[in-house]
Amino acid sequence: MSDANRSGIGNSDNVCNDAEFMLSANSRKLTALGICGLFLCLTILSVVSSPQVDAIYLDKKSDDFQTSNSANLNINGSESGSIFSNSVLDIGSSGPVVILNNGTAVEWANGTPIFSEGEIISTSEPCVILVNYSMYCEGSNNYGQLGIGSTSGNSGYVSFNQEPIVIESGSHHSCAILIDASLWCWGRNNHGQIGEGSTTNQVSPVQIDLGTGVDAVAVSAGSEHTCAITGAGDVMCWGYNIRGALGDGTTSDSTSPVLANHSTGERAVALVTPGRSTCVIFENGSVGCWGNKYTVFADQGAVTGNVYIVDLGTSVNATMIDGVGQHTCAVTDDGSMQCWGVNTHGQLGDGTCSSIINSNCSGDNRFPGEGDSTTDVSLSAGLSVLAATTGADSTCAILSDHSIHCWGAQSGEFDNTSDSKLSPYEMIFSDGNNIAFSDQDIDNDGNRNIFDTHQSGDSDGDGVSDSNDDYPNNPARWVECPDGQFGRLQCINADAGHFSLSGALVQNTCTAGDFQPLSGQSNCLSTSAGHYTDSDGSSTQLQCPSGFFQSSIGQTSCTPADAGSFVKPNGNDAGDTFSDSISLSLMSANYNAAMDDGVDFSDMFSINLSRFLWFSINLSTPIEPLFNFDLELYNSTFDIVDNSSTNETFEEVSTSSNNTNAELYYIKVINRGLNRTAINYSFILNLRNTQTQTQIGSNSTQVDVEHGIESTQCSSGHWQDQTGQSSCNVANSGYYSYGVGSTSQIACTLGYYQPSPGSSGCIIADPGYYVPTTASSTQTPASSGNYVNSSGAFSQQACAAGTYQPLSAQTTCYAANAGYFVPNSGLANQTSCSPGTYQPLSGQPSCLLADMGHHVSSSAATNQTGCTIGNYQPSTGQAYCIDASPGYFVNSNLSISQSPCEVGTYQPQSGQSYCLVADPGYFVNSSASPNQNPCMPGTYQPLSGESSCLIAEPGFFVNTTAAISQISCNAGTYNPWSGADESTDCLLADMGYYVPLPASTSQLSCTAGTYSATLGQIICDYADTGHYVADDNATSQEPCEVGYWQSQLGQISCEIADPGFYVDSPASDHQTPCTIGYYNSNSGSITSFDCVAADPGHSVAIPGSSFQTPCVAGTYQPAGGNSECIEAALGYHVPLSGATGQIGCSMGSFQDQLAGTECFEATPGHYVDSHFASSQKACPQGT
Repeated sequence: MSDANRSGIGNSDNVCNDAEFMLSANSRKLTALGICGLFLCLTILSVVSSPQVDAIYLDKKSDDFQTSNSANLNINGSESGSIFSNSVLDIGSSGPVVILNNGTAVEWANGTPIFSEGEIISTSEPCVILVNYSMYCEGSNNYGQLGIGSTSGNSGYVSFNQEPIVIESGSHHSCAILIDASLWCWGRNNHGQIGEGSTTNQVSPVQIDLGTGVDAVAVSAGSEHTCAITGAGDVMCWGYNIRGALGDGTTSDSTSPVLANHSTGERAVALVTPGRSTCVIFENGSVGCWGNKYTVFADQGAVTGNVYIVDLGTSVNATMIDGVGQHTCAVTDDGSMQCWGVNTHGQLGDGTCSSIINSNCSGDNRFPGEGDSTTDVSLSAGLSVLAATTGADSTCAILSDHSIHCWGAQSGEFDNTSDSKLSPYEMIFSDGNNIAFSDQDIDNDGNRNIFDTHQSGDSDGDGVSDSNDDYPNNPARWVECPDGQFGRLQCINADAGHFSLSGALVQNTCTAGDFQPLSGQSNCLSTSAGHYTDSDGSSTQLQCPSGFFQSSIGQTSCTPADAGSFVKPNGNDAGDTFSDSISLSLMSANYNAAMDDGVDFSDMFSINLSRFLWFSINLSTPIEPLFNFDLELYNSTFDIVDNSSTNETFEEVSTSSNNTNAELYYIKVINRGLNRTAINYSFILNLRNTQTQTQIGSNSTQVDVEHGIESTQCSSGHWQDQTGQSSCNVANSGYYSYGVGSTSQIACTLGYYQPSPGSSGCIIADPGYYVPTTASSTQTPASSGNYVNSSGAFSQQACAAGTYQPLSAQTTCYAANAGYFVPNSGLANQTSCSPGTYQPLSGQPSCLLADMGHHVSSSAATNQTGCTIGNYQPSTGQAYCIDASPGYFVNSNLSISQSPCEVGTYQPQSGQSYCLVADPGYFVNSSASPNQNPCMPGTYQPLSGESSCLIAEPGFFVNTTAAISQISCNAGTYNPWSGADESTDCLLADMGYYVPLPASTSQLSCTAGTYSATLGQIICDYADTGHYVADDNATSQEPCEVGYWQSQLGQISCEIADPGFYVDSPASDHQTPCTIGYYNSNSGSITSFDCVAADPGHSVAIPGSSFQTPCVAGTYQPAGGNSECIEAALGYHVPLSGATGQIGCSMGSFQDQLAGTECFEATPGHYVDSHFASSQKACPQGT
């Protein structure tokens, strides 16, 4: 189980990081298209052939649980977080992952399995344990969750002081159990989930203190808390405890391990940490859980109990358990499977789902702690579960037929859709028999490892009695294996190609240059001379390929033969002396060799013997007449230490079987018989350990001891320019070579040849022959037209021009006859002069060409003929004269050219002496024209002999071809363009415009005060009275608005009604005055009601008045709307203007005039004795 990035807490960018599983990158063998380039980013573990990996010789068999065939296991299975099992089934961020027994990881993309070869034995994303018990992690590292010492890298090896055997990863932290049963954790620590006593993130593993002498046998890393099972079966937890997941009876976080008080009295044998809860399997097979929805039901809520026992059914016990996020599954002892928790995507596997946003879901979530029962997974009838794993929203299981079934949420990995699988869905997978199962019952007593512990006399509680336990105080290790075997819990023979030493946890791989054909060995064998191994883990040595050799033992490659040399395909000959002996590897083997025919009587071999080793050599004389083979054994000082010359068919020599020294020995095989023909023989070298007398190697190993041990130089007449060849090339014909070791053949030089292959020299060419090229295998006779007059020539001589030779192999040439010519050297015949040429002389190398203006019409002519009028010839050597072409003329004899008709002229016929003048309406615009061209519409030409037509001017048009004049546009139309070719090109004057004259090029704008309401006008209309046109280009006149008037034509605006006037209708040509007695002080009045009646005390005497006049002093007006004021009556006065009434004179005063402004006081001697008096009275006499 790996909780990383599967609990819904991880970052989304981990799809291509934390999802990766480290594999041996040599291979990265993809059996289905895709992995990271296919949009899924399945970077299946990039533990590639890096220097670190190569240095530790990764191996594919290093775990006690695995074999090459799962059928050899007592109980197949896989369990995460336990020292008793590897974890080979996981659900990562990209879906399920299965590990095969060769270390290959299998993932699925688009429903198709993806195989990536690697070296993995246990996985928990983002980390894996490799076959050499190293750990490699890859993915996101923002919290240090990779454990590589910093947060900067995204992959690397995790450093421990001992080998990790268990890896368990949570959301952002991981824990490992080491070979000494100690527990180490690293990564995010915001709630103390690392367990080292702080909340500081840890970028490297830190050891977790479980208590003095307390070992860890299982661990589970959840989202934010961690739990472990101790060697005593106790459960200790630490980290986030808001829902009581630590099981200590509180909801307080703990940064150090605390004992989970489940109070059952049972030892825990397996555990998981899904979400904010913890579940364990107890030794009685029951499942107990505490935390969220078991014993605590709210954040920091009340703790309702120590543990909740999940009801799996009557007499039903759990054997495996896994849980991530919010669901948990248990495998029971009858092989069935039960799940509980959230079921939004069908992850419980009963065919239902509980999502409220999916209308197809009608099932429920199942929480046993809230009274729900568990859910039985709908498995195929008759099949049981071998291993199970859970993801954030999905579940997978390996069934007893080794098929893999998954259900719940997917992103295409199940069946290339995004549809949730509500019931177990069988994945495409045919390698179930190769799954790297762990044996769940190592001792084959019928009890699973996790239940088979704490026996009597078992100090560490690992299920192995102290008397049989090499590590009685360490539950993580049981055995100390002898040489040739390795293991942690049980000893396994080292594979062929590998070896192991005493106490080894893993087998070591034989390095390149070594091999080991046997299993269960403690060393590797050096390759023999003439052999090599180029890869680690070889179980056989390879013969050097054809053309390659190797004179030393223990080599990783063979050397190609140099150019000029080769390696004999049937083997070389062992030397006869100590210095050229063949080295033998330190191993037992059956060596095959040969004596060559007639020249090879002995072979020498050497072996550099290590301390505490000894050997014997057994040789059987070939059963052939007159053969007698003997053996001699020499030490490093060349003294004979043993020999065998029995004259029998069997010979044997040996070193001391008690040897304790390292020394070089030589073995000499001698044929002392009379038969010296070529013969094959063999001898057996038996190498043993002096102390144990165990054989090193095997007599069944066959070694062709003389194969590929050296290269041989090419002999004279042979060569080789390539390296790594098994033969030399014979010098070709035309080539030669001499001496030995030639890297190339030499070409015969010019004048020499060689018809035979394999020659050492070349032959000089005979007289009459020549050799013109190098590397020639023949000489060449002089050809006709040529001659050769010496030997050793590398070329022939050509007959000179003017001479010829019709025969081959000749020494002289003939002169050409008169009337003929020989134009070049080396010709076999003379040639007659052809038409167009002539030659009056003999013996010439060429004929004369007819001059320009002349021609020669027959062959062998002696004269040329001049061209006549109408003909010409511009070239020499012609057989005829040429007629003047149409468009040209020739007007003299012996012409060498024709004259083109000038521009403006043309000639439609050939052979003419003059040209025609172009007609009016036509033109000729180029010389040598055979035709005149009509002026096209839009153009015209009134003259003859012209080179072009005139373009119709603006204001005109031409609508016919060959026109001699242009037509003017009528008045009212215009044409702004030249070249108009239609009458319609004359445009009607637009409304608002006019064209007064014909041939106009533009229209004129109607100016303000005028307008044009129709097209094609020759004049604009004046605006009527009562109207106006304010702007140029007007298409209509506008009526004066009410309040305005216009009495004249052609005006650009209307007059506003003056004060004292009004205009009460539109388009008015006059304004109306206010009547007398009324006035109007405003302009622009639109109604008679705008005329205001004169106020009392005022008058308006004239129409059209803009103001009222106050009555002057002496007058008054009591009423409004009057045109005049009333004079004050006699006896009255009006002292001020604007008066509305007159004032009567009081007694003592009078007014004797009209319009008086005051009353006069009675003058002295007078009086006024009444009001309103118009006169004074004289005082009576006496007064």
